[in-house]
Amino acid sequence: MIALLVMISMITMSLNDSLHSKVSQHLANMSAERADLFDLWLNERLGDVTVLQRDPFLNKAILEYARSPENTTLENNLTERLQGLISTYSYHQISLLSPDGKTLLKVSTDVGDLLTENEQLIQRALLGASSLSSDLYVIEGRNGDLVFSLDLAAPIFGPDGTTPIAIMALHVDPASFLRKIISFNESIQNSEEILISRQQDDHVLIIVPTQDKNASLQLLRRPLSQASLPAIQSAAGHQGSITGIDYRGDPVFAYSHPLENSQWSILVKSPQNELRALQWENMLLALCVIAVILILAALLYTNYRSTRRRQGLEVALDDQREQAELLRKLIASERELRHSQEQLANSELRFRAVMDNSPVPVALLDRNGTVAYVNLAFEQTFGYQHSDVPTLTAWRSNAYPDASYGQSVEEEWTRRLRLLEQENAPFQPLEVHIHCKNGTVKTVLAEAAYLAGLENLYVSTFYDITSRKQIEAELGALTSEYAQVIRSLPVGIFRYRICTDGRERFDYVSDLWCEQLGVTRQSVMADPASALRAFSSEDVTRFWTFRRQKEHFHWQGQMVAPPAHRWLEVEATPQILENGDTVWSGIQSDISLRRQIEEALTFERQSLLNILWAPDVGTWEWDMHTGALRINERWATIAGYTRAELGEISIETWNRLVHPEDGSRSEKLLKQHFLGETNHYECEVRLRHKSGRWIWILDRGKVITRDKQGVPLTMAGTHLDITSRKQAEAILTQQREELSRSNNELEQFAYAVSHDLRQPLRMVHSYIQLLERRLQDILNDDTRGMMGYAREGAIRMETMLVSLLEYSRVGRSGEPMAIMDSTDALNEALRFLQPAIGEANARITISGDWPTVQASRDELTRLFQNLVGNALKYRLEDRVPELTLSVQPEEDHWLFRVQDNGIGIAPEQTSRLFKVFQRLQSKDKYEGSGVGLAICKKIVDHHNGQIGVESHGEGEGCTFFFTLPMVDSATASHL
Repeated sequence: MIALLVMISMITMSLNDSLHSKVSQHLANMSAERADLFDLWLNERLGDVTVLQRDPFLNKAILEYARSPENTTLENNLTERLQGLISTYSYHQISLLSPDGKTLLKVSTDVGDLLTENEQLIQRALLGASSLSSDLYVIEGRNGDLVFSLDLAAPIFGPDGTTPIAIMALHVDPASFLRKIISFNESIQNSEEILISRQQDDHVLIIVPTQDKNASLQLLRRPLSQASLPAIQSAAGHQGSITGIDYRGDPVFAYSHPLENSQWSILVKSPQNELRALQWENMLLALCVIAVILILAALLYTNYRSTRRRQGLEVALDDQREQAELLRKLIASERELRHSQEQLANSELRFRAVMDNSPVPVALLDRNGTVAYVNLAFEQTFGYQHSDVPTLTAWRSNAYPDASYGQSVEEEWTRRLRLLEQENAPFQPLEVHIHCKNGTVKTVLAEAAYLAGLENLYVSTFYDITSRKQIEAELGALTSEYAQVIRSLPVGIFRYRICTDGRERFDYVSDLWCEQLGVTRQSVMADPASALRAFSSEDVTRFWTFRRQKEHFHWQGQMVAPPAHRWLEVEATPQILENGDTVWSGIQSDISLRRQIEEALTFERQSLLNILWAPDVGTWEWDMHTGALRINERWATIAGYTRAELGEISIETWNRLVHPEDGSRSEKLLKQHFLGETNHYECEVRLRHKSGRWIWILDRGKVITRDKQGVPLTMAGTHLDITSRKQAEAILTQQREELSRSNNELEQFAYAVSHDLRQPLRMVHSYIQLLERRLQDILNDDTRGMMGYAREGAIRMETMLVSLLEYSRVGRSGEPMAIMDSTDALNEALRFLQPAIGEANARITISGDWPTVQASRDELTRLFQNLVGNALKYRLEDRVPELTLSVQPEEDHWLFRVQDNGIGIAPEQTSRLFKVFQRLQSKDKYEGSGVGLAICKKIVDHHNGQIGVESHGEGEGCTFFFTLPMVDSATASHL
């Protein structure tokens, strides 16, 4: 009997231990699950802050407001944006603080007014240059209700990305999330309860759920002296399984799990009476097992008695014991399996409930690229179900049709995952463009994090920022357009406020406004009066007088300080706001040029009056409606009359005096001017002098008034006596014709001489060769030398005649002038000289922007050929020839240069170079006739240019240069 009781006790203890372990594990899993949910929620809030921290438009708004906190427009815009964030992210309050801790702007709900800034958290975020969070805390509201809050802080950086311009402090409302994790009944047994607790001073705070799911949470405070409370034991540092009396006075079995980086702990408890009930069930189960064992023992004993074999009975008894043990294990295994299945099902339900209720698309993946799960938001956002993207490969082919883009995204994603895994560095969100199943493209911020305890799995979240990007693009375009409009305006813009309390300030000033005054935006924002310090005291007094009238005013003033003597014109209109402030909106124009023009017009008007009375120019004014002609005395004097002698002066007076042939030409030019075809009228005409002779007049004028239909009404002009100039031009024309005839005769003479003399020279050369052949046997060395000198002289004479013939042909027998590319002539000349270039191994460098010129193609080619050929010919034997051909513009002509490193020229000898048959080098050493450079000069003269040479002396090389006139667009189009 004692053995039987011992057996029952052992079985019961074993079952109770197993039950206690399972309950403890169950509560531990629930507390760990809630702690993980809290960590996930906190990371999501930090992720929200990171997105806001990197929002370029929000950063720009904060930067502008931080620079101009007194600007109400910037303040209102930023406040409206922060209020939108509060409603979107369930924040109690958002504050902007300067780096030194001063509050710049605060936007809050009714509850947010009770909150204060966590200065320690702000300093840590500023030093660490990253987003940080505080611990969860509770305060009492105005109506006695509880306010839960959690602080976040993130630095906002300037354009350089390193200098903080502000700190953004956010107070998050975690109440709705806390209500979910401690009142989530799907995974909680009816009698189980989840609490959150922490120690505060000499008592413990306990957050407990209420029966009403929509009601606020309940906060309990218990003194540390109640040591039996599980929350007190948890606050004392006891983590894991705890046994005690809960706040209701019921014995409970609990499990405590600390929240990461927090003083709060998750406490899951279960009543001990339920555990005792289960223990009684285990005892009954033990009795049943004993009963079964007794029955089996009786059977074994019967078998023993029937067989009368002790050994066989023992074997059978052992078998029955093994069967009983196997049965007990089977029963226990079945209970454990059923419990594990229920736990797994509950965990999966909780996971899916949390993930599918999340508005953020989430995907669960393993290291092998298998997609284990996608939530409902993922399917709704992108249109892909889990069956569409079972692997990363399938996801890439669907989401990134562009293979190169998909490859770059994969490489960058892998790199950031590696940093997350190996260096435990925060995963930087990756902005990607994803093609959805319906063909649309969404822009998202993708993030990843490895799951705690499941190192083979990581979760990817996708924050859809498509709408934000579109809004940012639209706002950016509008901002750019607005800024472009402001910059394109030729006037400065300002907005000046006079407050009811007497304070005055600028709400806005444009860049041009500051530039016109020579001030900075910061200086006038800090001291509005500094904008007028550049003006005289009289101008400032007039300005304040206008402003006090509170009516539209127009004011001009001249600056007396740098930038000195600038004239400014200001027009502004006041507006009385609802709060009583007066705001002046106006424009400011720089009228310095207008004032200069006005002064210049005044000066020119006076000068014109002086000209009207000048003795050398006659003036006239013609009223084309009446035909009246008003002239000055000089007009009449030029024609030999006085104004009185001409009588009533009209256009008929002009018609009577003008030469008939010139009158029709003048009338034609007048009509062209009336029709707007010419800017002014100008004609050289002959007038009948009082003495009867004809005088030449330069008649110039311009229409000065027209009617609405454009018909000329009045015209004014001048008469200038050009008779002497015309006589000089006639004499010059006659001399030019005589000179041209003389030049033609000289060219014909030179051509005839050079052509006719070549025939006798060829005969002399031929007969000398015949004499040498016939008398070669009887000639001695002296005679042969004489015959050689005679032959060489004839050859040289013929060469000089050919050169003279070529010289005479320049400008007479070449191609006509035409618009051409100068490089065409240069390239043709270099082709002709290619054998000589190759023989000398010369290096030729061509530089500059070679222009289009008006030239004769063959003459320009000959010019380049002669200059480059001379550079190749007159080279030093121990030096490789190096030539540089360049061109550059100079005023109204092009300057061409041919530079070499040859034998050079003595500076005193340069004046002889361009004369016919002038040589500076011995003909025995360098061949030539001495005409090549003379031909070059004649070609350049024919093209209205100049030629010259520069050299530092013998052995220093030289530079030949020549100029050609530039061709204007009018000449080019005419040609």
